[in-house]
This record gives sequence, structure tokens and C-alpha cells, in this order.
Amino acid sequence: MEVVNPFECHPEDVTWNEALRADIKAMMRCNAIYLLPGWERSKGVALELHIALALGFDVIVGEEEARG
Repeated sequence: MEVVNPFECHPEDVTWNEALRADIKAMMRCNAIYLLPGWERSKGVALELHIALALGFDVIVGEEEARG
């Protein structure tokens, strides 16, 4: 299994639109998506999830670690 981190798919100094385009392009090499805790607050992740579901990707939802 190879992990693709969207933050490593583009330079830091690009616009949000450019970053999302690069992320989606990299995502097309994948067959699953892992959603980190708090994903619901990200407009970009919502778009990536929509694409993943439409293309039949496995979707894995990460859980927040208990803090104590």
C-alpha cells in the first residue's frame, strides 16, 4: 500500500484551486481514501469524498484518539 498525502502533491505557494486540482489528479492513482478526524470542516475533503464515492473507492474514516 502506498500513502498519498495531498499536502505533498503541490508546492506550498499555490492557490486553493491549484492545490485541489493537483490533489484530485494524485487521487486518481488511488483506490481508497482515508478521512482524518475533523474532515467534515474541509471543503476540499468534501469534494474529494464525493469523487471517491462516485468512483467506488473504499472510504476509511479515522477516529479521534481519546485524550486523558
